[in-house]
Amino acid sequence: IDPSRNSGNGITNSKSGMLILGEKDGTANKESPVIIGNKYGINNSGIFNFYDGTIKGKTSAISGTVTEIEEGYEIIKETIDSYEVKYLDKLPIAKLVNKDKEYIDLQEAINDAETGETIEILRDATFISSTETIKVSESKNIVIDLKGYILTRANSTLLNNKGTLEIKDSGKGEESSKTYGKIENTGGTAITNNESGILEINNATITASSTGIANNNTGKVTINKGTITGYDGINNASTEKVIINGGSILSIGGYQDSNEAAIINSSSGIVEINDGTIKANASYSPAISNRSTGRIIVRNGTITGSISSGINNGDSGIIEIFGGNISGSGSDGISNSGQATITGGNILGLYNSGQTTITEGTIDPSRNSGNGITNSKSGMLILGEKDGTANKESPVIIGNKYGINNSGIFNFYDGIIKGNNAAITNSGGTVNIENVTLSESNIGINNNSGIVNIAVNVTINANNIGLSNSGIINIGTKDGNVSTEMPVITGKTYGVNNGGSGKVNFYDGIVSGESGAFSGTINEVEPGYKIVTNKTDTLTSATLTLVGDDEKVAVLNGINFTSLQDAINSASDTNESIITLYKDVTFESNITVPANKNIKLYLNGYTLNKGSYDFTGEGKITVIDGTSTNALASIMESVKEVLNIEGIKKNIIIYEMDDGSAISSESTYKLYKDNEEVMLEEDAIGIYSVGNSNDEIRSANNKIYINELPKGKYKLIGDNNKEVKFEIDESGKVIGNVKENTKETRKLVSTAVAELIIMIQTGIEKVNYIMIILTLLVTISSLLYIVKKTNVKES
Repeated sequence: IDPSRNSGNGITNSKSGMLILGEKDGTANKESPVIIGNKYGINNSGIFNFYDGTIKGKTSAISGTVTEIEEGYEIIKETIDSYEVKYLDKLPIAKLVNKDKEYIDLQEAINDAETGETIEILRDATFISSTETIKVSESKNIVIDLKGYILTRANSTLLNNKGTLEIKDSGKGEESSKTYGKIENTGGTAITNNESGILEINNATITASSTGIANNNTGKVTINKGTITGYDGINNASTEKVIINGGSILSIGGYQDSNEAAIINSSSGIVEINDGTIKANASYSPAISNRSTGRIIVRNGTITGSISSGINNGDSGIIEIFGGNISGSGSDGISNSGQATITGGNILGLYNSGQTTITEGTIDPSRNSGNGITNSKSGMLILGEKDGTANKESPVIIGNKYGINNSGIFNFYDGIIKGNNAAITNSGGTVNIENVTLSESNIGINNNSGIVNIAVNVTINANNIGLSNSGIINIGTKDGNVSTEMPVITGKTYGVNNGGSGKVNFYDGIVSGESGAFSGTINEVEPGYKIVTNKTDTLTSATLTLVGDDEKVAVLNGINFTSLQDAINSASDTNESIITLYKDVTFESNITVPANKNIKLYLNGYTLNKGSYDFTGEGKITVIDGTSTNALASIMESVKEVLNIEGIKKNIIIYEMDDGSAISSESTYKLYKDNEEVMLEEDAIGIYSVGNSNDEIRSANNKIYINELPKGKYKLIGDNNKEVKFEIDESGKVIGNVKENTKETRKLVSTAVAELIIMIQTGIEKVNYIMIILTLLVTISSLLYIVKKTNVKES
């Protein structure tokens, strides 16, 4: 039977058809009948029993399955004059090398093989659907050398291993035109590795329409060289390990099939990739899919998804990336919903909705408009390690749009981030930045919404705007200590552009821009400080400096404020606070007292001009028409005389010199009182107490702390001849360009006494004189106890 046309088949047997070639009589005649096709000799979709004859086809001799053949025979395949030729014969298929014995039945050769025996394949062979799966039992430890030949099946599983099996291919001896041996199944799985089987592939090709290699139970698979191809190249359903040391693992390809992958890790096992190529060919399918609680380890190699991620890690999975090249071919290199640790490698894009930690490596964008990393609302992204030091070289994150697009939690400790639009954009998430540098982006950080916290040791240098904000940005830390050197925020136009309902809190550092340091309003600065600007060349810079006595409107805890609202905002959320006015206040809007605030506001002879406005908010404020001093000062002096309390001693903090320059860590200083040097003992660098030593005075974090200073007039002079003058007057008031350190416990005593005085003086608290006397007695007793305890300690 010849084809009816140039592209035709010899015979086409439909799904409902039954085709019988020859007679089932115990022998096979390969001379007749002869079926020839220009495409397929026989194209079968139904039942086909093959007993006699020869079949030829230019594409292949037979397309489809063979239902039955003559018993004791096998289908032999040859290539003759550009045709694939198949016929039935009894030819040896395998040889036991050590025994030099040939076998017509491959299963019989496997059963006879002893430990360590090599079985050589002698020819191509096709196993029909009625043939049992070839089995390697638990007791076997053998090698199958394909010798360049092909073993084919069209249904079920071709080979099932439960023992120790190595499959290799040493070729046919024709190195220049070597054809690698192959195990293929066009209608099912090529190899299953079950029980505690150990399977090793060296230089062989495994192909299947379903799964190339299925590893189950506690099986172990090692691929050293070769090509594994299937709907799933490898499916690891084992609790053990699949190791890829080389070769190629491929999915067969299709259209929009996200269920397939080159490697599927479907249980709690481990897939370790040390080298090789892992590639998905079907659209929208990943190269590696980690679908359960298993672990993916990548040390090297190339991993490529197809319009999908190179590695897709489920919400219970773990991936560890030490090296390699991972891409998504139009998508992100890694999509992580579980736990990911990246310490090396080159990754084209990362999407994170789980927890990802990156300490080394490079992440580039996956496409022209892509981001380096997208951290979703549920994601936790950590870049670098919080170890007190900054590595500004690695990891490297680059985006054609944004370096990092964050909606979750992002902690940034090490590395470099670059993006054409912005290094970091934040939409509803939280960004914490420490010890790093952002540069070479149009905008350093674009905070659309959410919170950005910038620690002291951060530098941001942008081509346009350092920080663009519509959410909340905290520059530095609100801790009572101010650095005028770090962080550094610089933009070509503005250092900070605050728009809409955005809030910028400025606690530390220096903000600079050619058009201005800030565009928009500043919500809050460090209590007791104000913003000052200066211009150097084309750059306008803003820093913080202490509010002077001549500028203060209100005082809280010895700290000067230029507005009553700022003082109220800085009041304690847990304890009662006392605020004293030093200027008249005209309300230009309502003044808010936030929840949990409990404030006593002493007018101190000044006036609140409310107009049509008032105090609002959920907190409590009591306005007292009096002063917190003077009225009973004589009582306090009498108490001090009776108890033999020495003069007032103050703890102070020195921040800057009289010319406005900062305290320098490069200089040393001396303290003088009434032109006589004060002897100070160093408790720690930057912290000193009045004593008998003559230690050099040095600064810590641009500050000098001096404790237990008695009243008098003082001058601190540096070796650079810069000085600052201050005074502690008779009432204990600290005057000058210094700040009182109010955190000492002895302050509590004077606060309690002042409270008592205020109660008597103002008449706000209605108590009888007996209660006043009792309270005075208790106060005096407490003071006496403290003094005695202090004297004992000093002696």
